[in-house]
Amino acid sequence: MSEIPKKSKPISVRRYRIGDYAHYMGVGRDFLKHYEKCGLLSADHHDNGYRHFGFEQSSLILECMRLRNCGYTVREMGGMLRDLSGVEVRQSLHEAREALEKRIKHTQAIAAEIERLEEWFDIRQSQPEDWEVTSAEGRYYLPHANGSQFLEDERIYEILPQWLDWLSVVKSSLKFNAPDQAGNGFSYQWGLSVEASKAERCGIPINGAVQFIPPEKVFVYHFGGLGRLKVLERLANGTHPLFEVLQSLNLRITGDCFMDIFMTANRKAGGEGYGVFRIPVEPKASPDAKSIGEMKCVI
Repeated sequence: MSEIPKKSKPISVRRYRIGDYAHYMGVGRDFLKHYEKCGLLSADHHDNGYRHFGFEQSSLILECMRLRNCGYTVREMGGMLRDLSGVEVRQSLHEAREALEKRIKHTQAIAAEIERLEEWFDIRQSQPEDWEVTSAEGRYYLPHANGSQFLEDERIYEILPQWLDWLSVVKSSLKFNAPDQAGNGFSYQWGLSVEASKAERCGIPINGAVQFIPPEKVFVYHFGGLGRLKVLERLANGTHPLFEVLQSLNLRITGDCFMDIFMTANRKAGGEGYGVFRIPVEPKASPDAKSIGEMKCVI
């Protein structure tokens, strides 16, 4: 007669108060509460207000943390853990890797732009205003607002979020027409601008609302420091110092002008503004006019 096998005793799984469990798992209490609220973890709630988590969920927490590091949201994790097959998870991981690589590319581009700004800012400490005449590559300009209201062109707002996501590779830009000698004809518009090569490299979208500024010879006026934000009045009446420099160089403005803002600070004390003017120019016809190639180039 065969011996009746003994029933094995169920394994007793220890349960921990939330603070202890968070400590043993290397996470915060809020982490556990959030993942419980989203249905990924479960806890025993007691009358005294304490909640306890079972040891058996530790492997699930590790899996959640792995998925989090791969870029998944808590909402996405539920489907990954409960519903997808191994083949489907493999495809999802491939898509997650592509998304991470895209974010890395974005972060690296922003970091490189910040490094350029730091170098430029260091020069502004000893030379708050300076100028150069140089050949500029083509740029894209996305109009956004006039002096008092946003522009009503839905094509702008189809791509605006992507452009804003690339600040500070993308610059906040004032587009303006220089006034004539009598101070007439000044108009301006705010928008965003970016070099064509950076737009292509970063995948910044272009549509019919975007204006292309072709490569051209430009007068670049660097500025930085206190009070540099209040420029519209001086541009409108032609008294901004950049016009004096243009006059001394015997240069004529040939098209739309731009002011790119790199950064602002100290707004309580009148404001500090840092950036450049980009003015398309050509020499005026004059026997003693300087050749653009002989002009000062500081950066």
